[in-house]
Amino acid sequence: MTHDIDAVSDSDIPILAAIEQLFVALSGERTTAQLFESLEIKILSVVLDANIIFIDIGRFLRTQKATALLLAARSGFVRFYYSTEVRSEVLEHLAELTSKHATSDEALRVWKKHYEPFITALDPASIKKLSSRALRVQAVDPDDLDTAKVSDLLRPHTVLSLDHSLNPYHPGQTLTEKNWTELAAAYRDWSNGQMVFVSLSFGGGVSLMVAMSSIEALISLLLKVDSRIMFTVGLGLMLAGGLAFAHPTSRKWLNERMRAAGTWSQEHLVERVVEVLDTLAQLADQTKEANGFLEERQLEHEPPQLARDYLIEVLAHTHAYLTVREISLRMQNQGYEPKGEHPERYVARMLRENPGLFKRYGSRLWGLP
Repeated sequence: MTHDIDAVSDSDIPILAAIEQLFVALSGERTTAQLFESLEIKILSVVLDANIIFIDIGRFLRTQKATALLLAARSGFVRFYYSTEVRSEVLEHLAELTSKHATSDEALRVWKKHYEPFITALDPASIKKLSSRALRVQAVDPDDLDTAKVSDLLRPHTVLSLDHSLNPYHPGQTLTEKNWTELAAAYRDWSNGQMVFVSLSFGGGVSLMVAMSSIEALISLLLKVDSRIMFTVGLGLMLAGGLAFAHPTSRKWLNERMRAAGTWSQEHLVERVVEVLDTLAQLADQTKEANGFLEERQLEHEPPQLARDYLIEVLAHTHAYLTVREISLRMQNQGYEPKGEHPERYVARMLRENPGLFKRYGSRLWGLP
């Protein structure tokens, strides 16, 4: 399938984020969180270095097609991060991507429109205590220390960098231009599988790969409808549409019934449904293969220790903006044991005192920058 980058979307909202915002508007944050948890929807975090970003933008400028990395980012199932120092480095050297394929102005336009909105910048200046990994990075190249700090803070699935100084964050192998693209392709394939699963679960089989302007219009329309009615309808669609994809036995039974129907009916619809089921089966295999590939290359981390670790863990694995109380409850659900009777007060203080890591949205909601 060809992906013309300008046909993907003009929105800076990842698809999963739009879905999460829609369900929060319809049913509330807590119900949405429970629904995502019951469907085992997960978000992977990945830290990027400048050299990976430059190579990926260069590839886009040559092909004018969405890269695997960008498609994964737009899905929302993989969230990409970098340090504020790396962001500055990208802006400083972006003009060097000028070639016969693009001008420096074109490179900047591509960065601003298609990349920057999907990469979260964190300022690790408040992190003073260094891990053993970060100390090894500092000894080789202090310029990469901020990336190491962000990696320790997020405890990501992996760190994508071609710098040898960051080898402590590459499990089992040094990244090369070849094997990092294999990782990017796996993130894309895994995200594609997750998107189809969510599409069937939440939309009764309606594709989510539509223009984001359509999704935003849908949100505006649904906000005018009684949320209890819409949630009931949505739940029904979820149960009906998710059955075939979520349960291989059910999918196999439906496939067999459709093929049997095709022996006495030449209806085009039957043939189409059989094709869809075959495609879903292939996608399921592709997703499983990508998941196995990613699991083998996952970076190992110590369990969360500090309250800040749990706080970052919560915000890095959701697209929703949360209240202090919601953040506190999620932290406790993940194993955080508060020392006082009002942990939300401590959480609020951490949020306020670390503006480089956390950002207030409106008067009550918080998230990553």
